[in-house]
Amino acid sequence: MKNILLLVHENDSGFALGQPGYLMELLMKEWERGGIDVRVARGVDHLVPADTLIPHLDLTAIPPDYLAFMQKYPRVVNAYVRDTSKSRISTSLLEKDDDYVGAVIVKTDRNYGGLPETYLAVNSGSNQLKFAAAIRKIAIRACKKLTGSSPWRYVDHLNPSEYPIFPSLGVVPRGVFKNRNLVVEKYVPEVDGDDYLLRYYYFFGNREICLLLRSKEKVVKFSNAFQIEEIPVHPALRRIRHKFGFDYGKFDYFVHDDEVIVFDVNKTPGHTAGHAEGKYEDLYHKLVCHLAGGIDSVLDGTYVNTSMSSAEGSLG
Repeated sequence: MKNILLLVHENDSGFALGQPGYLMELLMKEWERGGIDVRVARGVDHLVPADTLIPHLDLTAIPPDYLAFMQKYPRVVNAYVRDTSKSRISTSLLEKDDDYVGAVIVKTDRNYGGLPETYLAVNSGSNQLKFAAAIRKIAIRACKKLTGSSPWRYVDHLNPSEYPIFPSLGVVPRGVFKNRNLVVEKYVPEVDGDDYLLRYYYFFGNREICLLLRSKEKVVKFSNAFQIEEIPVHPALRRIRHKFGFDYGKFDYFVHDDEVIVFDVNKTPGHTAGHAEGKYEDLYHKLVCHLAGGIDSVLDGTYVNTSMSSAEGSLG
């Protein structure tokens, strides 16, 4: 029997950090139904034998001790995906004095609004981290009381569903550019008439699938889409994926004049099964079953990602 070891962070007390949970949870259930033994290891204190290791670390950068642990296994999913911060992968970053005309969006350099790191830091039990968080809160409250607004220079996380959009680079608060936790990107949404579009590219091993979402909201999510459909996989997505060593994950992207613009990469995508109930339930079930089948190509060695880039450079 083939066996898989899922590695999660030692401070991730519930495996899922929030709702609605991780896509990996659904994939594991499919694998177990197929007779594959799946175990979960929390932290790197003990070496657990396994045919394949899947690091499921919801962190932008993988800590050195976890990287060392990963190297002890013969087959590791996403072995070369070590740092997915936007300052390393984005091709749309802007600086304060750049000559750019158009709307811009402020995001965290870390993935998913920096919330996973915040969650794990709180769960770490570190008095030093808790003290730093308390000092930050005091500084923010004091500044807000004096100026009437929150100080951008102290922000370390944002709601990823509410990244602020500004009409131009010139009106972005100066504190944003002084904060290493934040980045400013060009805001170039894909629009079709009155609809805002968002495209998802899911993949695992030799399995892949793309979805096109339509919404009336500027920040498109599975939850606010009024139409979701499967679309063909653009060849550029495969080149980007293999360039940066991704075996499993999800890319969010736009297409402008047949050019793919990837603006978010995720090695621990969440699942949206709760929002898929009803008319999209069959489509989401197909997505899960299709991706779960990719494990066969990983276990039997027919899928091999030859990238050695370790996410150096950008997603150009």
